[in-house]
Amino acid sequence: MNQTRVTAADIAKKLNISRITVDRVLNNRGLVSEETKRRVLEMVKELGYQPNRAAKHLAKKTKCCIGVSYIFPDWFRVQIEQGIQRAFSELKDFGAEIILLNAPHSAEGQMEQIKEVLPKLDALAIDPWLPAPLSGFIDELVDGGLPVATFNIDVPTSKRLFYVGCNYIQSGRLCGELITKFSSSPGKVGIITTNDNLTHLEQRIMGFREVLSDVSDLKIIEPLKISETDERESIDLIKRFITENPELVALYHDCSNLFLSGVAIKETANVGKIKLIGMDMNDMHYQLIQENVVQAVVCQEPYFQGYLPIKLLFNYVAEGEWPEKTEVSTRLEVVIRENIQYYHNYQPMM
Repeated sequence: MNQTRVTAADIAKKLNISRITVDRVLNNRGLVSEETKRRVLEMVKELGYQPNRAAKHLAKKTKCCIGVSYIFPDWFRVQIEQGIQRAFSELKDFGAEIILLNAPHSAEGQMEQIKEVLPKLDALAIDPWLPAPLSGFIDELVDGGLPVATFNIDVPTSKRLFYVGCNYIQSGRLCGELITKFSSSPGKVGIITTNDNLTHLEQRIMGFREVLSDVSDLKIIEPLKISETDERESIDLIKRFITENPELVALYHDCSNLFLSGVAIKETANVGKIKLIGMDMNDMHYQLIQENVVQAVVCQEPYFQGYLPIKLLFNYVAEGEWPEKTEVSTRLEVVIRENIQYYHNYQPMM
């Protein structure tokens, strides 16, 4: 196999025409006869010519600065940033620049932080703190000419270009299926969620309920809402929830602090008795699965939630390529003790 890269100069030499003529055909600049155009395109196909993307962007002096604004727990942020770094390494030679914005924990703080760097940006990928307050802000940015994509959490009512992330209803349905498979006896099923009334968590619960509604011997009881700031108080609330519901056979913890339910189950001596299903993989969840405190978690490919928005926004800004979809759902993957070694410190092959 010939590994040498075919250049436009090679095509010109083969056809005994000028390099400028070949360039006009390849870039559709006109001033070339139909016969010459035909000969060039046939030679392109014969030699397997591929344009030098880096050289093209160097000649155009392409600059595409993409801001990435997000609010994540440290362990989730690391996985997101691995995907961002991979995209940057692939695109930096083509003129891509990245500005990472680890946003304050408020919609107002996130918006102010973005405004500070706005003059530098050619596009923005945002994980919104709360969809409702940021919808109008995203619309203002888009109306001002800045392409905006959402990831991890969507703002579908806004003018965002596309969304990359979890299908939350489907993830809830998957957790419901897992509960039915791990629960071998009839009883009550509890839901642990936050007291923040977040839309994506409500969607998870909706999907979860859809599945359990068809299972007559498992009864969902009123969800317990906990604080995301006071861990000890939340653990004690879950412990009380467990002791007040002796028929409890399973818990679904729909937010990122799954370990709180794990601690409560351990402290009430219910390991193995109450099946615990939750979301995402990190070191704490890994340990809880190994200890059989957690039966399964559902992962949502945070690596690709960092990688894909950068790639798609760059292609849109620098190449003029519209994304094929306005919603790109990352894969939902079930992790249990038998396959956990493939997901601990997971680095996707690409």
